[in-house]
Amino acid sequence: TVGSDAVIKVWTVGNEGDLSLLAEMTSDFPIFSYVTFAPHDNRLVVAQDSLSIYEVDETGFTLLQSLAVESPFNAWDANISFDASGDFVFFGAGSPPQQQIWHLSTDTTLTLAVASEAENPFLGSPAYSPDGELLATLNDDKTLFLWSVHQVTDQSFLAEEIASDTPVSGSFLQMAVSSQNIVAAAQLDGTVMLFDGSSGEMLIDFNLGALPNKLTFTPDGEMLIIFGFDSTGFRG
Repeated sequence: TVGSDAVIKVWTVGNEGDLSLLAEMTSDFPIFSYVTFAPHDNRLVVAQDSLSIYEVDETGFTLLQSLAVESPFNAWDANISFDASGDFVFFGAGSPPQQQIWHLSTDTTLTLAVASEAENPFLGSPAYSPDGELLATLNDDKTLFLWSVHQVTDQSFLAEEIASDTPVSGSFLQMAVSSQNIVAAAQLDGTVMLFDGSSGEMLIDFNLGALPNKLTFTPDGEMLIIFGFDSTGFRG
């Protein structure tokens, strides 16, 4: 968790849902810090004035590696996501913001796309498929991109575009990718769109009737769970 006091806290969760504070760190960044865990271990990526990987345990936060960025992160472009292996980190940063992948093993980066120079550029939240083979991103010109991300040699990796550019309308908040490579994208107006991850073709769209806050597929890819909120509160 990240509080308004710029303190990052890591908690353990008991069988009954009880929380116990494991470690905490005061951020040097004066505004919002974006944090997310790696999928299989206790590494935490923190977006501040740089992108940093920490190992977290009862002794505290241990810095493992750090990546300088062109301009500070903020709440809009600091969309950070690990792939399934925990070796690739997607992030958006820069001015104008750029969608990039950081390969931790080789400490190299690859730029995917550059957003249009809008007054308030917004990249949207990226999403990896459960197997880590597919990455879905949204550009600032409201274009959906689908990428196949894989390591080529010990020192290089590629992000190959696997589908035609798919123009969409509206501003997107969240995306999710199923184990069957179906991409779900939720808009600010409550519209949820489903795309074929192999071709980029839109399959169906519907309106949630609320502001979408989080999308996730069940492990088998058969169900999409959506949480949103409206004037009456949260709904799912």
